Amino acid sequence: MIITSYGVGATSTWTYPAGMNETADAQGGSQAFEMNWVLQAAPASGISKTATSSSTGYGNAHILTLRRVLGSFNAFETSTGAGATLGVIKTKLAGSTVSLATISKNAPNNAVATTFVGTVKIEVLNASDNSAALDANGCRSTWTLIQALSPDTTFAAADNGRKNISFSVPNSYRDVRLRMTSPPAGGPDVIIGCSSDNFAIRPLAFSSVTSNMTNSATTGAPVTSAGGSFTITGVAIAGYNGTPAMDNTKITAHAGAVQTGSVAGSFGAADPATGTATGSTFTYSEVGNFTIGVNGVYDSTFTAVDPPGTECTNDFSNTLVGGSYGCSFGNSAASAAVGRFRPDHFIVTLGTLTNRQALSCAPASTYTYEGEPLRVTFALSARNGLGTPAITQNYTTASGFAKLDGTVYANFGFGAVDLADATPPLAATALTARVASGTSSGTWVGGSGSFTVDLSVSRVSPDGPFESFRLGVLPADTDGVTLRAADLNLDTSVPADSNDRVLLGSSKIRFGRLALRNASGSQLVRLPVPLETQYWNGTAFITNDADNCTTLATNNVAMSNFTSNLAACETANTAVSAFARGRSILTLAAPGSANNGSVDLAVNLGLASSGTTCTSVGPSTVPAAGANRTYLQGNWTGGLYNVNPTARATFGVYKGSDEVIFIRENF
Repeated sequence: MIITSYGVGATSTWTYPAGMNETADAQGGSQAFEMNWVLQAAPASGISKTATSSSTGYGNAHILTLRRVLGSFNAFETSTGAGATLGVIKTKLAGSTVSLATISKNAPNNAVATTFVGTVKIEVLNASDNSAALDANGCRSTWTLIQALSPDTTFAAADNGRKNISFSVPNSYRDVRLRMTSPPAGGPDVIIGCSSDNFAIRPLAFSSVTSNMTNSATTGAPVTSAGGSFTITGVAIAGYNGTPAMDNTKITAHAGAVQTGSVAGSFGAADPATGTATGSTFTYSEVGNFTIGVNGVYDSTFTAVDPPGTECTNDFSNTLVGGSYGCSFGNSAASAAVGRFRPDHFIVTLGTLTNRQALSCAPASTYTYEGEPLRVTFALSARNGLGTPAITQNYTTASGFAKLDGTVYANFGFGAVDLADATPPLAATALTARVASGTSSGTWVGGSGSFTVDLSVSRVSPDGPFESFRLGVLPADTDGVTLRAADLNLDTSVPADSNDRVLLGSSKIRFGRLALRNASGSQLVRLPVPLETQYWNGTAFITNDADNCTTLATNNVAMSNFTSNLAACETANTAVSAFARGRSILTLAAPGSANNGSVDLAVNLGLASSGTTCTSVGPSTVPAAGANRTYLQGNWTGGLYNVNPTARATFGVYKGSDEVIFIRENF
């Protein structure tokens, strides 16, 4: 006879022992035991049952063999239907109340143990480390405790094995589960279960988005190039270890911008201790500054354990919609201005040199005199520093972000050189110091500027000719934006070292002067007075047979010192022929019979009127206007090359073969 005593707890559920038979042999089968089992509900309180032997050795006896059968627990949304043993837990918000249903399951784990009563310890676990294997309770040893709910949860008989709980977690976690333990203290008959579904607890928002580029103005610091690296930082809450992203559709450029640029780059993973994520290699493709609008910095992957559409909504909602929060979160307020950005470099295009521009030569001249305006036109485009540099269209004069003033000649950094060639001077000659002044114009529109510059190679004394003249440019704005070293293709240094400018064009530069020759003839006919443009060929002045463009007006030639019988305006400058191959003729009107004498002539090459002249016979004199051709002055009186050419025209005074105008013999 077996006598067994066993305590029955109020939290127990029972079934018959495995392998139990209806009868069993004893003493070789000469005696038999009749056995029966009854499955009973858990008692309301602990009881004790005792099996005792009978005194007669036969009859009824109670042999009690009991085994506690362990079920499990689960948790899911409170909206999950009654009787369910499985369900989902949707995305939750850090710091907000979480309401879930917990259940006790029967031994096969296929139904709710509606008769379960007892106390359960519920713990919130960080389940992001899944390196350990699942144990029999559906848990992993690598899941760590976030918090234990207090007090423990008590299932009463009226709960029918399902109990709702509420709690909140102040920090964020991307993978969370619940662990339920009964009795809370453990023991040999402990029941443990982890929730079958995991869920995310996300931040409500990035509380701030900041940058190391904090300049909202058009000037000043900080400033970096478009395409240069800068930092953006997003701050969420502790526990957040995700990687935010940028939404370029939420970027807004400064007021008046031609276009909004694009932000590229990536954040590093956030530090879970602070929830702060930083990216230090962001770039902006444009000039100016920008703001990051609401949800411009966002995270849509932190809640990846919760499928969009079923466990979270595919948006940024912090309000329950159909029982779900949004899968994503972002910055809740627009950032301060991020800037200032300038171009990375300039590109020069469409360089053209127009020789003797003021004279509109046709055909075009192949040279320009020293001191004579040479027109340069070219275009600049402001570019970013990305792999394929694009025009920064926000670099405009109107916006104030363009820092290269096209009306300031010095901003273009012109340089010049005459290369060594077969024409004296044979060696190269540095000419940058002689193109130090000029006038310029142009503005920036849409990141491009078209500029017109009039400059000249300064003249002092005869030198050159510079038949291999090269002109280059090295523009720079007040932010230091200039050309890339790789684009430089002209070395203006002598001796040569390295390229320092971009070539705009080539020409010939000559030191010139205008010669006016004496002339004499009969007072009865018109008198031609020769004019000649000359240039220094390295050893002497010679006729500039390439000059087909110089022009003078009749009132540019002053007349003075009328002598003998020649009075003022009895002759006049009636015509100046166009220069051809460097020569021209000034024609003086015939003074007429008995008006012999001479007059001194001076070509007024200056800018202002000087002296008087006669442009027609008879009327009084008129001012001799300046021709504005100072680059053709010479040193006719010695000294500097700033003297107008002079000559004397004589009528009816000289005789001899050189002065004979007309001969006729009478027989």
